[in-house]
Amino acid sequence: MLGPQVKNQDLFALYIPLVNYKTQTAAWQLFKADYPEVMKKIDASDAVALAQLAGVFCDASLRDDSQKFFAEKNLPGSERILQNAKDQVNACIQVRDLQQSNLSTFLRR
Repeated sequence: MLGPQVKNQDLFALYIPLVNYKTQTAAWQLFKADYPEVMKKIDASDAVALAQLAGVFCDASLRDDSQKFFAEKNLPGSERILQNAKDQVNACIQVRDLQQSNLSTFLRR
């Protein structure tokens, strides 16, 4: 994805492994490692949109790590995006926690 043959408008494909719960931990680690290269491929004005990635998780440790990561990047205008992302992840965690036993009971039937 980061090679010269891939255009910046095609970087949306980085999103796909980040939203898949089976691959998101590894994808997040790769994204963080490749962040400088990602930034070389996008316009500075589009960089703030990357902070939205902090909202794709449903895991407290990934929430905390992504919040810290993007906060350290000091992307202008990202404060509200990060807060919304945190709210999204918290809501996902809450629903999962509330419904896990119901789903388990349903699946055992």
